[in-house]
Amino acid sequence: MDARHEFFHAPGDGEFWSESHYLDVVGDGVAAHARIGFYPNRDAANVFAYLLEGTGPDATVYRLRDDEVDLRHVHGLTVDAPDLSFEMVPEEVGRDWRVAFGGTAARCEDAGEVVAGAGEPVDIEVELVTHARHEPFLYSGGTDWPGGEDEDRYEVATEVEGTATVGTGEDARTLALEGPGERDHSWGRRDWTDGEWLWISGSFDDGSAYNHLSAWAAGYGPSEMDPVITNGFWFDGDEVHTITDADLSADPAFGVETGRTWMNDGAAPTIDLTLGWDGGSADLAVDPGATTPVDWTDEETGHRAVLNRSPFEQRKDGEVAGRGWLENMTQLGAD
Repeated sequence: MDARHEFFHAPGDGEFWSESHYLDVVGDGVAAHARIGFYPNRDAANVFAYLLEGTGPDATVYRLRDDEVDLRHVHGLTVDAPDLSFEMVPEEVGRDWRVAFGGTAARCEDAGEVVAGAGEPVDIEVELVTHARHEPFLYSGGTDWPGGEDEDRYEVATEVEGTATVGTGEDARTLALEGPGERDHSWGRRDWTDGEWLWISGSFDDGSAYNHLSAWAAGYGPSEMDPVITNGFWFDGDEVHTITDADLSADPAFGVETGRTWMNDGAAPTIDLTLGWDGGSADLAVDPGATTPVDWTDEETGHRAVLNRSPFEQRKDGEVAGRGWLENMTQLGAD
């Protein structure tokens, strides 16, 4: 991948042209994901970061989020705001990055509290280093992708190491946060009202890893239509293979009812996913844990959408254990 894609791109047209960087990691009983996003044509930036103690449905979630960061506190991929800090710095372009975030988070005990940002305020500090396991995979080189250099994304399976500190002073606790993760960078039109998708990335104990995206028109899912986008990679531990086929089902099926129940009550569907590439395939059974829903409402129409983001446990071909993170975009309509 051209190294320039690690950095900012010239904005395209449209209010919702966006650029974002994202990182996740699943450790032993601790997990995290974080994102910084920019809407340059709206003069807007946002940050959300979630630290989880536990990864199952009963996990405690520390929610750190600012949907409209004051741009006076934004300097590239560094945010230094009164209640929130965020930083992503490349240590080796295309390979390894340092990621840190912290501030006053909401300590949430269930999915409903995560959505509302309710819960006891607690200071957290997270410092991580990501180590790339392969060269970045550009979606423009994948099977289905509507954009090109002006609207693209890349994905990298990583190993992550670092620490998370919860609380301050004598009450502070420091947790080791080490395990497989994913780093991505995307740029292009990002309108949260016009589609639904499953984005999923994971690793297995045998060294294999993958990233996959299936996307559908708004109001549809795998039970109603074939995906309009199928993309991603399979990493066998040595080489990256472009995913060419995906067969996906969820129980209960993706849709408004599942999205709302997942968001409000933490009741996640189980997911079966078969991925194919030139020379191979794998059957994946995915069991999501806690959810860290990111909800969004259109300012003018009241239309609402939700990204349910969850760490998960998984099995490959019924035998090989693994873990990862996923997100499901669901259009909820106007309340």
